[in-house]
Amino acid sequence: MGEQLYYHANGLDFSPVFVDPIMEARKGFSNGITFMTDYSWEDTKVVIHELSDLLAARLRSYHMAAFTVNLSMRYTNDYNGRRFSQSITLSSATNLSVHLFEACMTMNSKNEIPAPIRQISMSVTNVIHESEIQLDLFSWEEDEKQRALESALDKIVAKFGTTGIFRATSLTKAGTLQDRAKKIGGHYE
Repeated sequence: MGEQLYYHANGLDFSPVFVDPIMEARKGFSNGITFMTDYSWEDTKVVIHELSDLLAARLRSYHMAAFTVNLSMRYTNDYNGRRFSQSITLSSATNLSVHLFEACMTMNSKNEIPAPIRQISMSVTNVIHESEIQLDLFSWEEDEKQRALESALDKIVAKFGTTGIFRATSLTKAGTLQDRAKKIGGHYE
């Protein structure tokens, strides 16, 4: 008994850890990037499009949809490393990149960007299974067309890789997709 008290008092626990993968559901997804140079807001929009596409594809690959979208940005060090972070909860869950991008633009339309941006991250939380998505009476036809399009894009990416098909804006100077595709875990091979 004394040995058991000693271990308990010192925070030691040698009992096996059991994790039920069905009960241990995902709570959200995130993705971000630190830029090599300072980005303007216009350049950052290109990266937000890329991140929206990546997050939406991850949501669809897990058959999930998200209610809450979070956008975080860190300004250049010359601006004391200030940050912008804001979340928005959508009226209905989505796994479409168009809705994720629009949510980010809505969040930032209220705020002016005071300095160049050095880091950006985007996350989605409050996830549900995609079979539980509540259809909107007025936009369900458009959403179904978009869902079919993005599903086709997912199949092309699965077959040919992330650079198999992507937005033309990723070819601009601000685009990061092609450079990120050459890396594993953020590092070159």
